[in-house]
Order: sequence, then C-alpha cells, then structure tokens
Amino acid sequence: MTGETGGRGMSGRLARLVVLRPWRVLGVALLVTAALAPLVLRVRLDTDLVDLMPRGAPGAEAFARFTRAFAAEQALIVLVEGSDGPRLTEFADRYAAALRARPGIVEVRSKLGVGSADLVRQHLLTLLDDNELDELERRATPAALATRVRRLRSILSAPGGSQLTPLVTADPMELLPLVGKRLSAGLPVDTTSGYFRSADGKALLLFVRPLHGPFDIEADRALLEDARRDAEKLGARAGSGDFTTLDTTPSVSFTGSYAYAVEYRDWLHRDMQVSTIVSAVTVLLFFALLLGALRALPLVALPLMLGLWATAATAGLFYGRVNAVSLAFGTILLSIGIDLPIQIYNRLREELGAGPTYDPRGAVERTMTSLAGPSLVATLGPAAVFAACALSRYRGLAELGVLAACGLVLNLLAMMTVLPALLIVLPARMWAPRGAQRTSGAWFAWLGRRASQRPRAVLAVVLVLAVIAIPAALRVRYDRKLISVEPPGMMAARVAREVERRMGGRTQLLVGLVEDRDGERALGRSDAWLVEAERLRQAGLLASYESVSTLFPSSAEQTRRRARIEKMGGARIAVDLRAALETAGFDVEPFAGFLAQLAQPATLTLGDAGKELAFLVDNHVHDEASGRVVATFLYPAPERSDEAIAALTKFAEAHGDRLTGVPILEEVLHDVVARDTVRVTAASVVLVFAILVLYYRRARPVIAIMVPLSFAWILFAAALGVLGLPLNLFNLVAVPLVVGYGIDDHVFLVHRHVDSGGKGPEHALASTGRAIVVTSLSTVAGFAGLAAARFDGLRLLGLSGALAVALCLLAAFAVLPALLEILWPRTKVGA
Repeated sequence: MTGETGGRGMSGRLARLVVLRPWRVLGVALLVTAALAPLVLRVRLDTDLVDLMPRGAPGAEAFARFTRAFAAEQALIVLVEGSDGPRLTEFADRYAAALRARPGIVEVRSKLGVGSADLVRQHLLTLLDDNELDELERRATPAALATRVRRLRSILSAPGGSQLTPLVTADPMELLPLVGKRLSAGLPVDTTSGYFRSADGKALLLFVRPLHGPFDIEADRALLEDARRDAEKLGARAGSGDFTTLDTTPSVSFTGSYAYAVEYRDWLHRDMQVSTIVSAVTVLLFFALLLGALRALPLVALPLMLGLWATAATAGLFYGRVNAVSLAFGTILLSIGIDLPIQIYNRLREELGAGPTYDPRGAVERTMTSLAGPSLVATLGPAAVFAACALSRYRGLAELGVLAACGLVLNLLAMMTVLPALLIVLPARMWAPRGAQRTSGAWFAWLGRRASQRPRAVLAVVLVLAVIAIPAALRVRYDRKLISVEPPGMMAARVAREVERRMGGRTQLLVGLVEDRDGERALGRSDAWLVEAERLRQAGLLASYESVSTLFPSSAEQTRRRARIEKMGGARIAVDLRAALETAGFDVEPFAGFLAQLAQPATLTLGDAGKELAFLVDNHVHDEASGRVVATFLYPAPERSDEAIAALTKFAEAHGDRLTGVPILEEVLHDVVARDTVRVTAASVVLVFAILVLYYRRARPVIAIMVPLSFAWILFAAALGVLGLPLNLFNLVAVPLVVGYGIDDHVFLVHRHVDSGGKGPEHALASTGRAIVVTSLSTVAGFAGLAAARFDGLRLLGLSGALAVALCLLAAFAVLPALLEILWPRTKVGA
C-alpha cells in the first residue's frame, strides 16, 4: 500500500471530524490565536546587521567583535554646510552648546580644544618615533643648535612675531611639524582652529554621543527630532539631500549609526508593508477573479491570516525578533500559502458539480479527504527547502528558512481545519451557489493532448534545450557587494557619501584588532601595528591610518624611546640648547618645559587623555572583564587595496591578531554564498526526493516530478546568467526554491492523473490546469510584490522568486504531460 492510498483513511477521519464538529474546530482555532498574542506582540524588527553575520566565519566574527566592542565609535554625526565659513563656525559653537544642554547627551564634540595641543606639547619628546628621533639627533649638534637659535630670533623679531612666542618656546626644535601628519590622521582637523572642517572651510562635523545605544529606535527618533529642532531655532535649515549648491544659511544633515538605525528600520518596515499588502491584494484577487470565487475570498483570507499570525508567534518564540531578511517570510507565506485554498476550491467546485444532488457538506468532506495527501506533500516540499536554509551560516537566511518552513506547515494546518470548518458553518450560498459546475478546461485539455501525442519528441526537445542552457547556467555569478544593503537614496547614506567627499572619504576601512588580557601588552601590540602601518603608508599601500599608539604609546615603547633619548644625550642637548639660548640673549625660563622634556621625557598614560581626547581613545581602546581590545584603523590606497590587504593579513597572522573590515567581510560573505548555494540546494534535493519516495513508494511518480523540476532548475540558472541577476544573501533561497516550490504543481497533476483511471494527461490538465495556473500566477504576484521594495536585496529576492515559479509552471505544462504519457500508458494507469 502506498503512502498516497494509506493516507486516505487518516485524511478521511480528519475531514469527517471537521465536518461533524466545525464549531469546536473554530473555537480551538480562536483560543490558540488568542494564546499566541503575547508571542506576536513581543516580536520586534531588528535593524542590527551584525546579528546577521555568518556563524563560524573568522572574518565575519572579527567584524562583529569589532562592532560590538567599540560602541563608543557609534555616534550621531552631524554635517553642517554653508558658503560662509565664519558664520559656519559661529553656528557650530552655538549648536554644540544647545545639544550639550539636552538631557541624555553624553558628549558633543565640534573641535579639539587647547587642552589637546597642550597635551601634545607637554609630551612632544615621548611622541617621537625612531625616524623623528633620528632627525632630533641631527638637529641637536652644537652647530645646528646655534643656527636654530638664530632662526628663532628672526621669527620672533619679525612683525607679529610676538604672537608666536608660546609656540616657539614650547617647541624650539620645531619637532611638532614632524609628527603633525601622524597626529592629525585620525580626524579631518583644521590645525589652525581645531574644528573638524573640510579643506575649503564650507563643511564641518559634529560628533554627538547619546546615553542610549543606537538600536533604541524611538530614542533615536527623538534624538534626531530634537537635533533638527535645535538647528532650526538657531537659524539653520534641515538638509534636503541636495548637496550641489550651498548658500550662506547653514544646513544640517545627519548620518552615523543613530541616523542609520532609524532610517533603516523605517524604510525596511515600509518596504515590507507595501510588498506584503501588494502581494496579499494581488494574490487574493487572482483567487477571486480567475477562479470566479469572489464570494469565497473572506473564507480564504482568514486561515491565511491565521497562518501568518501563528508564524509571527513562532518568530517571537524562537528569536524574539525578525531581521532584514527573515521579515520576508510574510510575503513568502502569502505567496505560497495561497496554493492550497486554490486547489481545494477548484476541487470543491468539481465535487459540487459531479453528483446528481446538491450536497455542499459531502463535497467538502470528499474534497478534504482527496486532497489531504497531495496537499501534505506539496507543502512539505517547499517547507523542506526552507528548512534546508537553516544549514546556512548566514543567520538572516537561516532564520528566514525556519520561519518560512514553520509558516507553510502552520498554513497547511489552518487550511485543512479552519477553512473546511468555515465552509460548513456558513450558508452554502455564500461560497457554493446551487448549480455550480466545473470551469471548462478545454484549452488545458488540448495542451495535454498535444504533449501526449508525441511525448518522446517533446522530451527530446527538452533535453536539447537543457544542454543548450547549461553554458548560460554556468555564468551565474555571486554578488561582491553583499552587505551594501541600504538603498542609495536613504538620507543617512547620502549624507555619509557627502561626508566622504568633503572630508576626504576613505571607504575601504580595514581594522587591525588586538585582544589581550594584559592591557599594557595590548597597547604594545598596537605599537607594532602603528610601525607596520607607517611602513605601508610610506610604501604607498596605505592612504592613511589611525592608531591610539600615535598619541598614547605603551609604557614599554615609552621606556624604549626614553632610553634612546638618553643614549643620544638628551640631558647634554638640554644643556647645549640652554647655553645657546642664553648666548643669543633669550630669557630661558619660558623654554623650561621643553628643556625638562629633553632631560627627562614625561610618561604618558591613557588617563592623560582627559575629557578632551577621551572620545578618540574610546574609538580605539575597549576594556572589559576578559581584557583589552585595541583597534587600528587602516585605509588602503584605492589602486593598491589588494596588496594592502595581503600585507596586513600576513602581519596579523604572524602576530596572532585579526584583520577585519568591509572588504574582508565581503570576501567572507562571498564564500558563504558560494558554499551555501551548493549546501542548501543539495540538502533541498535530498529532502524533497526523500519526501516523494516516502509518500509514493514507487519510482514512476518520483521520476515524473523530479525530471521536470531538474529542467526548471537548469533554465532558472541559465536565466540568472543571461539576465545578469547575481546570487546574494537575499535571493540565495530562490535556487533551491525551484525544486521545493515546483513540487506543488507536479504533485497535484500526478495525483489527478493517477486518479483519472486512464483518461490521459489531457484530463489531468483539464481538471487541474486552471488551478495550477492560478496558484503559479498568484505566487509570481506575491514575489513580484517585493519588487516594490527600495532595498536591492529584497527586490532581487522578489524578481528571482517570481522567475523561479514561472519556470516551474512551464515545466509542469511542457514536460510533465509527456512524462505522464510514457510512464503511465493509458491501459496501465492504476498500476
């Protein structure tokens, strides 16, 4: 006995129970729905992309570690632009003061103050690296000192020279310019004013650090509104995103993690609302209009919504949130879940018109008994595909797979119980008017006859087409920009691009990540990164870099530098310089601080950063119970990025550190997509094949279903190659979906063909063809609803899913009838 015939008894008992106890079924459904409400209400939309990082991928884990550790780097970045430079800085001072007065604001940084300059001057000798110490030694000979003192005299005696006295006395050896480039590498600082200002003076930045984290969306929204309101009160205008023209009125725009989180959430929420509504309306209209079942529309919509509600509760139970990828489960469930009610209603109308008497209750029972088995298989197929996605190391896809698989099973349960119960308790005239007849399937019957007349010729053509399509299928590529998921029109993204343009954008950020339980040892390893970064910068591989060791070397490095100064005779140099100054008639007292440094350089610690430079330290150093994490930011020269990554990777491996950043993460994700495509597809094929074997327990129906699906899979891959649609972390699921979803159409056609008693493929297509077309078009429409999304990933998922379903429909109508004719000769259909 096959699984198909063996399941009739169980499905018959279920159908009988629903027919006899419909109110109890609906009551249980209502109670379950109410009980799930707390789980649904706890579901939140997660906009933290770090949560989606692949599991077990070192490069991705390093990136997540960096992002999580350096929360201090997460700030609201305010871009202020205007054509009037002096008015811009005056506004920035007043605006920063207004923001600081806001409760919940930890810090507002608009410029570096005098405290930063004093810190550098007081520890200037400590900050010199080996090359700069070599230059100090050359400048410290007696002859060079005499020349330098004469130069100082000429500088101070020039018109306005007295104003330079503080600078000259703090740095008589003119060492500060030697380290100036390294000290200003971290931020675009105007050295004359301390503002974070562009080179043309028409744009500057403010860094706002709130008390709350960036993923508290409502707090972020209030922060942005308050910041915008304060700017307008002070005479500025909110930026429109048009950065082509500037006027004298300052404009204020926002970017950074706090702005991104709000916009990302709002845009994603809007995209899913629009796409889900478009999908739901289109799918239900197809059901109503193409099947002529407008009056039955509410009966179908209710179990669909119950399935969606239960799936949302599953998300609350398993994860507590949905992410940017898994949020698509709603659209997918509506797209694929509509298949069952279409098949049920199509068969129900056939049952109503088949008997001599009008028996709606009996028609419902016979329909549910007949379709329970194939409906189960048709549901488990795509559910198996989505369940296989849980094998992906990409968490977004894995969670989408779990939710979609659960959703399809829950939808099946609702359709097998709630839908027939509704049909029983409601007056039959609402959904089955007296005299209802089967919809004519003449065109579909003709198609079945044509395919069955010359089945071998049809299959030969299919084989040739498959062979021709293989080269195009091999051209499928994987998207390299796998995490560039924000729409380019998003305001925060546009402002970020403007900041890069104005301030000298460095888009290829790499991060050297050091972790050590010993905090001082971690700083020592950061010193090594600084040396390597400077070497690569001089070699032209790095455009610039940022390191905490530039301002705060480790104690071991400071000890080494002091020993170097002592070896070159720092105390002697101080005596010689003092003598030269006295000989030239200078008052030596103002130079005392510098002379003391020469004799005994002062020790510098992270605590010396004070409030003024604390934000820079926080950007690079993170202390926690397990130890200290230190980050070095590295910006490769655009034309030599690959060389820089190779050199830095080698350095990180040699020192037991980690290198991460967007370019490396992109490579990691590229490998994940390539491997997961094979892994998920292979698992999907195995699972679908196993489901078919367990259900049918015969070779012929399995072959009849798998062969057309294989053809559809090859055509789908070829279509992706020809159309230039890349595979990425969003539309990866569309590849195995060709196999998983396509099982739906084929199972119902095979079921009807076997049940027909030898009437041939034309009968199967005539009775089921219209329902299959409607289900496929509805699913295509459901996926196409994602094309309205502004997120490229979701839009690509919609287009790929729609293409996959359309090709499954083509295989069902072009290949399957020929196979049915060959595998089940008309005299042996029941065999």
